[in-house]
Amino acid sequence: MESTNNSNYPDIELLGQKIYLPRNGVSLTAFIFILLSIVAIIFIGAKYGAEVTKTVDGIKVQFANVKEGNVSSNEGYIIGIWTPSMDTYGKDETPDEDHMWEKVYHDPNKHKTIASANEEFGTVLKGVFSRVGYRRFKVSGEGYYSDNIKNGWWWEIGIEGPLDEKDLVKLKESYIKFWNPGANWKNFYVEVIGKSDSN
Repeated sequence: MESTNNSNYPDIELLGQKIYLPRNGVSLTAFIFILLSIVAIIFIGAKYGAEVTKTVDGIKVQFANVKEGNVSSNEGYIIGIWTPSMDTYGKDETPDEDHMWEKVYHDPNKHKTIASANEEFGTVLKGVFSRVGYRRFKVSGEGYYSDNIKNGWWWEIGIEGPLDEKDLVKLKESYIKFWNPGANWKNFYVEVIGKSDSN
């Protein structure tokens, strides 16, 4: 419905919503601010907030701040992965055969505990990438494949320079070789977070 000269009527009525266009400097400034805010939210969400999930050689990869899930780039990245901890299973809990690797390290001559295995795993990670740093911290949560709360370690691996899909495949191969999760294990989950331009 078109507006009339009567100021009691809205300038625009769209789908039952009455919209009054600004009539003075203050309302015009507020109107412009709202429009710019909407545009900024859309831009920031498109550039930094998008997450993309894809599979790379059997690896479930969740990308954040990586345009369209493109792995190959010269920017730095943070890769997140999970490993078991001493708290993944309680002292008296016995996991099924497919998850026994999360409680008992497969080579008792090398590591008597999952804790000492995690300490060495950091060295393994540094061998996968040429320039890398990492940190790990205790986590608790539910995964895609389980409804149970599970404890463990979450690793954040900082990569400088280019990251290629071959690096993720090498990471998976090194993970399997070190932890030996068994032939039935297919749940390698990785998060890749692209560093912003300001970092």
